[in-house]
Amino acid sequence: MDQNQFSQLYHGDYEVVSAKPLVDGQPVVDTFHVAEVIAVSGMGAPQTSIEAFRDKGDESHAAYASCGPWPLASRMNHSCLPNCRRSFIGDMLIVRATRDLSAGAELDISYRGGSRALTASDREWLKSTWGFTCECELCISSPASPPDTLWHMLESLDRMSKAMPIDGAQAAKANISNAGKLLSQMRATWEYTDLDRNVRRSSNFNLDHAEFRVKLASILLRMGNPWDAIKMALRGLRLLGFDIASPPLKEGAKAKPEFCVRRWGVATDSALDAFLPLLKAYKSAAPSLLPMLRPYALKVYSMVVGEESTAADEFLEFDPEIK
Repeated sequence: MDQNQFSQLYHGDYEVVSAKPLVDGQPVVDTFHVAEVIAVSGMGAPQTSIEAFRDKGDESHAAYASCGPWPLASRMNHSCLPNCRRSFIGDMLIVRATRDLSAGAELDISYRGGSRALTASDREWLKSTWGFTCECELCISSPASPPDTLWHMLESLDRMSKAMPIDGAQAAKANISNAGKLLSQMRATWEYTDLDRNVRRSSNFNLDHAEFRVKLASILLRMGNPWDAIKMALRGLRLLGFDIASPPLKEGAKAKPEFCVRRWGVATDSALDAFLPLLKAYKSAAPSLLPMLRPYALKVYSMVVGEESTAADEFLEFDPEIK
């Protein structure tokens, strides 16, 4: 990156010194300008993207030992529903398309990361740091912050998931009453059936409700309900914008085996978290679909993590030797 490319990157409200003083015939570097560009146009760069995935993008971790701007990627705009994700190999930044793109479409990434919609404080942070108010499809359609009840339920699911034993037989007996109460509370709080129906008719998104369904799918699976887990995971993917063709979701249904992603949604961590219980659930409920499902799950892994080589090491579900 040359000096002109660097100086043209966004630098917040810092007023760049127009006249460059000389010392010994050399221009003095405006270190305040450099610091501001790195602060608002730079990116934390882990040595490998798998480290970032394991740390959930926490740039305070030691894995983020370096940062800096990239002349093209640093110019990408923000969207809460990005069509790209970035990954790193050393100081090489790779931008991958994660959704279907039409010719001439703008490439965008999420400045915030994560799997949830922006809160009021997030929007204020974007405004104060980069000087804009997000007007992506998600923020326009749902400008309000997620309700407190949603956050409380997500936290409850996290606690329940951590408390449940790994063994399926034990899990079937543990926390079932709590899970039933949580399901009843969810139905009373949200008209989620109407929400799912609206998403089928249009391209509406709801990241927070998607995360809830994905978390619930994992719990249902550990409770020994693979078909319910499949339904819930697919609902979560639908709320992320995925359009998936799958067989009738009930035990004993007779239909041609099919699993096909007809439209790619937003590749958040929740998307990967949805495909993992699907792999486990189909293994017991519909094993004939695994060869169709695995390539899509692996593709989502590569979008979220940045590569495919570590998939089987991180999650046994990706190991083709495990039938």
